[in-house]
Amino acid sequence: EEIGALLENSTKRRIQEEKTDPEGNRWVAWSAAYDATRDHGRHSLLISNGNPGLLESIQHFSDSEAVRIGSNLIYAAIHQFGADPAKAREGSLPGA
Repeated sequence: EEIGALLENSTKRRIQEEKTDPEGNRWVAWSAAYDATRDHGRHSLLISNGNPGLLESIQHFSDSEAVRIGSNLIYAAIHQFGADPAKAREGSLPGA
């Protein structure tokens, strides 16, 4: 239990203060195009500004054999493992 709490706190500190991955590497900077779409400081998927964010969802789970750190939020895996860009769908909108 103590190890789980230590790892949970370490993970949260990395997200909130250090902005590094589990190996200590700084996060990759946003592209200029994506950066232009962000409202810097007013909303973050990682750190909540009044709504639950990824940071608050991180928990540890332990038993007699293992400790696991994770989140139940769907987009947590995207932040951890990345994703391939989605392909555009073909079709038309109803009423268009």
